[in-house]
Amino acid sequence: MVISLALDQAEIVQQGIFSQETFQRLFLDPYELSGERYHPGKDATMHGVLLAADQFTVVTVPIWKWKAGDGAPRFLCQASDDGRAPSFSVFSLSESDLVNQISQSLRLAR
Repeated sequence: MVISLALDQAEIVQQGIFSQETFQRLFLDPYELSGERYHPGKDATMHGVLLAADQFTVVTVPIWKWKAGDGAPRFLCQASDDGRAPSFSVFSLSESDLVNQISQSLRLAR
């Protein structure tokens, strides 16, 4: 479930079901550090949250929003960048694209 906090009101903007294997791999297992992970800008604010759960565990992954040097918005759904779970990470230039990428990432990860 993706909850947006835009417009001062929480709204569920996407929800769905994915496999237990996907949940385990993306949200519970430690991950190997490779490549570069994004980092929220200095003035980042919490814009929403991704909630994922199985029958035993609830995981929250913050969605950050900030303005880049060119003034354009940036969005990041990521909790950690140090190898600890969750490994899930999506970066985008718009909220709608972020939601689409989150949905696609969870579908493709089945």
